[in-house]
Amino acid sequence: MRWFFLVILTSFAIGTSAVPVDMDTAKTRAKALTAFIAKAKFGPEEPAYAGVQDLKERAMFSIALDDLSRELMPLAGVADPKKPLLAAFERHWTKHEFELADTEDRERVLAYYEELMSVFDVASSDGLLNRFMYGSSANQSSIDRNSAAWAAMTEPERLVANDLKDRPLGEVLRLLTAKLGTPQLNGPGTTGWMLGAKGDNTIALTSKGSKSMLVWMLRGQVWSVELQPAK
Repeated sequence: MRWFFLVILTSFAIGTSAVPVDMDTAKTRAKALTAFIAKAKFGPEEPAYAGVQDLKERAMFSIALDDLSRELMPLAGVADPKKPLLAAFERHWTKHEFELADTEDRERVLAYYEELMSVFDVASSDGLLNRFMYGSSANQSSIDRNSAAWAAMTEPERLVANDLKDRPLGEVLRLLTAKLGTPQLNGPGTTGWMLGAKGDNTIALTSKGSKSMLVWMLRGQVWSVELQPAK
């Protein structure tokens, strides 16, 4: 039971306003988190998820989810964990660059987030998961999202986007490297540059199979375009 009392004690480190739950609830949550950490993640799942194909990337994603789960363990003893839970989601989403993952893999991350919400009986993310997935409203089409992002761009940013959108992947990579320097983000299928000190302006190239995307995340908006195949 030592682990359980540690959960109760460390729950107070979250803040003086953290009200503890009854011992049975805290124990149930802690056991569910432990089971979540232990299970395999990002592998193929029926009916439609193919899994993260690159095994190194799959391991990185799994470790990231496990790190988040361990960080959440003190919340097992908190009566109202919603606010710190969502704050942890947002922090880890940015820290592990999940926004740069392929659509199917982002969806799987968010499905795991929903599992964690269930552990803590949190019914709603207040739109946070939709923002992670779509950059804004879940009801926006890709055309509407691009339009909103275009409106948020400065004129020089629009000129850059216009210049890049019809070029092949290899050429875009060369141009961005020449203009922005060595990419700060390097992972399987992802190369990116962080343009703002606050991390609110990132341009990235993502590839999966024969499909390559230019993705520009800026000031809460997401602009993306599929690139021509590399020549």
